[in-house]
Amino acid sequence: MKAMTKRIQLLSMLAGAALLAAGLAWGDSAPDAFALRLYSTLAAGPEPAENLVLSPYGIAQALALAAAGAQGQTAAQILSAVVPEGVADVPGYFALKNGDWMAQAAAGGGHLGVANGIWTAAGAPPAEPFAALARAAYHAETAPLDFGHPDVAADYLNAWVRDRTEGLIPRLLSPDDLAGSPPIVLINAIAFQGFWKHPFTPEDTSPRPFTLADGTPGTAPMMAQLARFSIADLPDMQLLRLPYAGEEIEMRVVLPRKGTSLADLERRLETEWEAWADAAESRQVDVQLPRFDAAWGPSDLHRALVALGIEHAFDERADFSPMGAGMLPGMPLAYVLHAARVQVDETGTKAAAATAIATLKSIRRPAPPVVFHADHPFLYAITEAASGSILFIGRLDRPDGFTPDASAMPSTAEPSAESDATSEAAAPAAEPAPAPDASDLSSPAPAEPDATPEVLSPVVAPATPLSEPSTPSPTLEVSP
Repeated sequence: MKAMTKRIQLLSMLAGAALLAAGLAWGDSAPDAFALRLYSTLAAGPEPAENLVLSPYGIAQALALAAAGAQGQTAAQILSAVVPEGVADVPGYFALKNGDWMAQAAAGGGHLGVANGIWTAAGAPPAEPFAALARAAYHAETAPLDFGHPDVAADYLNAWVRDRTEGLIPRLLSPDDLAGSPPIVLINAIAFQGFWKHPFTPEDTSPRPFTLADGTPGTAPMMAQLARFSIADLPDMQLLRLPYAGEEIEMRVVLPRKGTSLADLERRLETEWEAWADAAESRQVDVQLPRFDAAWGPSDLHRALVALGIEHAFDERADFSPMGAGMLPGMPLAYVLHAARVQVDETGTKAAAATAIATLKSIRRPAPPVVFHADHPFLYAITEAASGSILFIGRLDRPDGFTPDASAMPSTAEPSAESDATSEAAAPAAEPAPAPDASDLSSPAPAEPDATPEVLSPVVAPATPLSEPSTPSPTLEVSP
């Protein structure tokens, strides 16, 4: 079988990665530069998805794991795109970051779980240097898997993903993704749960106005509270920093003002993201934020990654031969699948993501509070509070339970007086109607009752309430 017809697949679910450390400084960007570049590229795509959400941190580590089994320009291009400038010990960098994220989540009573796995076709194990690095630095499990039955293999791997993301990502691969018996599959998984420092009161959640990007008005379940937060209150946008318990991880919510579109702000992310956050100051804030469950994917990131400079990995110049398992020079990545999900409610946030990479084959009178009503599409990110390093980033275009106003729906009601007059002028003259009774002139006919939209509850509720977190799977509590 020719090299170009063989396949290897890597599934990465937000977190964990392995790279060869060559004693060199890779990368040309800040820790969140890859995150902002990738998000901006996807958001500006020809068909941007509604409620786009992804984990750039997980994708970076998935690509790093692939680069651990690559060499030459194939590895160099990946490292340059995903690793911050000045990092020499790449496995050590990601192991340290994983440990930091875990400790920070635990400080607030939440958790971050990371797991890694490598599966190879029977009789074709991974190269020992690659497997040893994955086991030692990332606690990856390795095992053979029968890819000759793609449906069974896909079920097995999806169950692995589902377990490591606490059920938030139920399916990443289809049997077609495993057709052709790939030599190797690498999976990296992460699940995050955090609790607000200032929880919202469920009784204060009620249907409130929300307007879609196309101008459609309606209502959605909106959480509400008045508390002190850090907020950047700028002329064309606002950035609200909502801390999780422990205050080491936060959600940043970017809300455009009237006259500024979310797309306008997305185009400025790479240059202004940190400046917006630095402009935040502690203020009393009247907050309204939708309760939501946003999911995206599985989607192929191939084109977006090529646009970011990762080119050799996707064509005949690829060299993943250090991976072993039958990999030869010239076997490129066929796709990079990614799926992510973020659930936000009154108590906090649950999030998970998955990526699959495959190769062919005062006493003074207080000032009035700042009003922050997220009643139209907005951008959000789960970040480290101090560094701004991005774990998840996404936008909310349509909240769960959004109900369009009746007035915005196509109407079958009686035509208006103006349209009546127009149609009468154009219509042939008709027999004059009998003169109305005098009593009819003094009291108009009763109007049709208003159509009141039914208020819907959120469509998807977290399987496990955030206020009662389940005990994390032991495989998720991986120490770097």
